[in-house]
Amino acid sequence: MPHQFFVFTNRPAADVHITLAHDSGWSGIAMPAADPQGRAGSVFDIPDSVPSGNGAQLNLDAEGATPLQLRGVLVYPDADRAYLQCDDFTLVELPEPPAPPPVTGNTPLEIITAVHATGAYNLGTKQGCGMFTEECCRQLATAFGPMWGHVAKAAGQNQYNAHAVDAVHSLAGNDHGIWDIITSSVSSSAKPAFNRAGDSNPELWRPPAPLPCQPAGTATRNVAVTLSVTLEDLIRLLCVLRVI
Repeated sequence: MPHQFFVFTNRPAADVHITLAHDSGWSGIAMPAADPQGRAGSVFDIPDSVPSGNGAQLNLDAEGATPLQLRGVLVYPDADRAYLQCDDFTLVELPEPPAPPPVTGNTPLEIITAVHATGAYNLGTKQGCGMFTEECCRQLATAFGPMWGHVAKAAGQNQYNAHAVDAVHSLAGNDHGIWDIITSSVSSSAKPAFNRAGDSNPELWRPPAPLPCQPAGTATRNVAVTLSVTLEDLIRLLCVLRVI
């Protein structure tokens, strides 16, 4: 008398191809059927000649679904029923995520918009806004020069890594000043922007990299920073800082 092994899925039985391969060499294909309680599924009729207690692999495949493979021990606890005791699982590796689009642009707003287009930053959270601001600052400094940096914030102020959560700061050039780069930051309606928020101020400038938060009142110019700049950029920066 064959042993019946029932399999139930979330698809109609006729739409799922189910096979069972026993380690003894026997294999079978499940057919649509209802179990003794009337539940619709698929069933294997396993001959008595197939031994109990051996390994077997169950394979399920359906159009539009991820194939499923399960290994276990096929057992016959009842006279007419069979069960697969699964103890061997294989995780399917996910494909590599697609590379984000390159950040390019001819204006600060285009750069900021391109950073947002990567989809890597959730502007509905403070952390997402802070990380977005850091990447925008880095990209702006790369594209337009090291005069671009952060708006310094002290301990106790609303800040992320000691800088403004949603603004950047340019000391010189056509776009010198402090610029808000997120409207309605930390909300569901947040979006990238480039709106002037104030004049440039050397005391509030920080380089385009996260730094430890300084105590309130600590001047930015006292922070030791290493920047890769041209001689022309260095002279312009020293002039802005009123050193020469």
